[in-house]
Amino acid sequence: MEQPRHGFADWNAQEVPGPLRDDLAFERAVFQHPRLSIFRRNATTWEVLLMLAAAPDGDGPGLYEVIETVQTRALGASALLRFLRDRREEGSILFRRNSVKQSKWSLALPDDLRQDLLTLMQRRG
Repeated sequence: MEQPRHGFADWNAQEVPGPLRDDLAFERAVFQHPRLSIFRRNATTWEVLLMLAAAPDGDGPGLYEVIETVQTRALGASALLRFLRDRREEGSILFRRNSVKQSKWSLALPDDLRQDLLTLMQRRG
C-alpha cells in the first residue's frame, strides 16, 4: 500500500494547538450531528442557522427577511428559499405565523436544535 504523501497517517489531534484542536473537534461534531450538518455545507445556510439561533424566542425573522438580509450570498434567493422550505418539511426550521403581522411567516429553530448548536459552540470556546 502506498504511503500518504503528507504523513497524516500518524497524525494525532492532541498535537494540534488548543484553538485549532477546538475548531477541529467542533467541525467534526457538527458534521456528525444529523440536523446541523446540512447547514454547515454552505456559508449562507450556516449564516441562516446562526441568525435563527440568535433571534429572540418565538420572534424570529420573516422568511423573505432572511433571504434579503443574508450577506454571504453563496446561494441565490430561489435556492435559499427551497433550502428553507426543505428544512421546514424535515423539521429543522419552524415556520410560525408572526404574532404582530398574521400574513408574515417567522422562522425559528426547534429548541433542541438551538440548544445542540449552542452547546457545541460553547465547547468550541
